[in-house]
Amino acid sequence: MNAISKFMAAATIGLTLCSAAAVAADFPGKPVRIIVPFAPGGGADLTTRIIARHLGGQWSQPVIVENISGAGGNIGYEAAARAQPDGSTLVIGTNAMTINVTLYKSVSYDPIKSFTPVTKTTEEPNILVVRNELPARTVKELIELARSSPGSLSYASGGNGTTSHLFAELMKGMAKVDMRHVPYKSPIPAMTDLMNGLTDIFFAGQGFGASNIKAGKMRALAITSRSRSSVFPDIPTLSEAGLPGFDAIVWLGVLAPARTPQDVVMKVHDGIVNSLRAPEVKGRLEELGFKVVGDTPEEFSAFVKAEVDKWGGVIRSGRIILD
Repeated sequence: MNAISKFMAAATIGLTLCSAAAVAADFPGKPVRIIVPFAPGGGADLTTRIIARHLGGQWSQPVIVENISGAGGNIGYEAAARAQPDGSTLVIGTNAMTINVTLYKSVSYDPIKSFTPVTKTTEEPNILVVRNELPARTVKELIELARSSPGSLSYASGGNGTTSHLFAELMKGMAKVDMRHVPYKSPIPAMTDLMNGLTDIFFAGQGFGASNIKAGKMRALAITSRSRSSVFPDIPTLSEAGLPGFDAIVWLGVLAPARTPQDVVMKVHDGIVNSLRAPEVKGRLEELGFKVVGDTPEEFSAFVKAEVDKWGGVIRSGRIILD
């Protein structure tokens, strides 16, 4: 490289660094958009709006929640991956982001390379529930029942590739049992048919299933997370109840497009974590059954990579593919 080329390269790097510094210093100098890759009304949408309301007041800028749904979240993630990497567009990461990369034959984003993780916001376990008439009253009894008659037990899910499907597939693999999958269009009919005795097993969202568990309409056997739930402290974890090492949660987090300047990422991170710690935000999220997190970008990045590996293995093992 000659002297002129070296000078031009150095000048380009200098301008890039100055531009990034200017963006960070001014951030947020305009409204911020948070893409929720699902329709309004779900858990991802509700929690995002709670956080965004506080974040807007903190930043003195509008924080707009935009629902871009379709293709299991892929359309919203594709839009976020193409957005300008200046912090003005963020996206809500969910289990789907780390599942879809293996579940679908092709997606136009990479959950690791296309985004810069900012922070995990919340976690929520699922609950392994069974119909009341099923003789198994513990996880060990359920596994014994499944092994005694392979393929006789059925498990409902909210659809192919959903967390209720893959959590059951993870259990099947770890317990080395064979159960029949009965997919529904959403969790509501799946849980309804379980309570009516038409299926045997379901992995219900904690907030979604809590009232029916408390009303005795279905029997809870275990929590899917590594530690017990504050909502149901008397229900053991699957790891405690017979499947050591089982750990599966429904999670939400915030990511920025790849190549977003690190200074901007940290400003977004600090703003979101401050919102999560605000009593009115933390209290409301906990009321809804969520565990509030607020980890570092590095911790969230490692988590995302681990989720891609975990669910990729489950999907390939179960030969689960969507077009």
